[in-house]
Amino acid sequence: MEGYHGTNSDIADKILASGFELKTNPNNLPNDLGNGIYIFLDNDLYTKSAYEMAKSFIEVFRKRDLNDKFSVLQIQISEEGRYIDYNDINSQIAFEKFRNENYDKILKHYDSFCYKSNYGGSTRNLPGKLKRANLDGIIFELLKNKANIDGVMKDTYTPQNAKYKKSSFFNGREFCLYNTSLIEEISIIEN
Repeated sequence: MEGYHGTNSDIADKILASGFELKTNPNNLPNDLGNGIYIFLDNDLYTKSAYEMAKSFIEVFRKRDLNDKFSVLQIQISEEGRYIDYNDINSQIAFEKFRNENYDKILKHYDSFCYKSNYGGSTRNLPGKLKRANLDGIIFELLKNKANIDGVMKDTYTPQNAKYKKSSFFNGREFCLYNTSLIEEISIIEN
């Protein structure tokens, strides 16, 4: 499986030298597909290629000023991992069932993240990820630990401009890799 990851050039150099390092902070809400390496995959349903999505991601989310340098990494991932495609209807049904069965546990995790963020009781003071309150990342983390999953795939919406933050329509396919030992090769496509 081949995908693309956008990051700043300094981090790309570190990744090439010593591989990806998964950092998880128990005080932070997991990202939308859980804690892992986020990679865009090509799919004929969307007008932008995975490479273009990785490039625009870095431009929208990581570029702080005009002098920032970014890189797009091409990543080869083993097909041998335990992956779940959440575009599959049966996987979506299983996700929904798990969410309903674990609703109270998910909300307790969210409340814990809010408390740890020292938000002072006002949701206005919550950091962006907590304010947005997409709790799917908590569910993916619970599922990952329960089912020993190496990664998940899901069609998502990734903003292409800082002003157009949300949409009801997907624009790309993301893969979140939990097990970095399944990376076979990493190369810089653009630096």
